[in-house]
Amino acid sequence: MSLAAEPGIDDADYAAAGFQRCGPLAVRLDILERLADLIREARQAHPNRQFEPAPAMTSLLGCSVADLRGVLKSLGYKRVQKGDDP
Repeated sequence: MSLAAEPGIDDADYAAAGFQRCGPLAVRLDILERLADLIREARQAHPNRQFEPAPAMTSLLGCSVADLRGVLKSLGYKRVQKGDDP
């Protein structure tokens, strides 16, 4: 689903293989679409359109919470509230 992004590999090489570099990881494009669906659903359920990183997201990517934060940051999401990891 995702793998550690290596500095020596060009973004175009990842794209040719169906991956996108997202912070610390290279994530398959279909998995990014599914992550977007999870985020969209979580935002619709929240009155302020915010969302919390969920275990389903880390499970989908096969990564840690810290890696998920890096992926979300690279996609333009900002952390609003700092707290304990779920």
